[in-house]
Amino acid sequence: MLFKNTTLSLFAALALAAKAANAADIAVPEWVLPYEGAKELEATVGDVITFDWTGGHNVYIHPTGDCSLDGAILVGSKTGASYTFVDADAGTSMFFSCDIGNGAHCRVGEY
Repeated sequence: MLFKNTTLSLFAALALAAKAANAADIAVPEWVLPYEGAKELEATVGDVITFDWTGGHNVYIHPTGDCSLDGAILVGSKTGASYTFVDADAGTSMFFSCDIGNGAHCRVGEY
């Protein structure tokens, strides 16, 4: 999932450096295969993204910006996993994915 301007592709292009006074809650309600949700969206510092699913899934942030497992950071392995965007995320793109099966879910589109 990429955070950018309009949809959710587990990249988070954070537009603002200052913490938002009214942080938004960004819900990803169907974090499952096949993932049919938005692939890109925009977030600001202080916004919280929450991933909900049934079955076996997880959420990682991939500094590589793709499904490579190098340096992947666990967000959560239980439904309701969430991440709060911080100042260091501002102006960046972030790639979120499910890494079940040693990255197999990511490679078939759960990102």
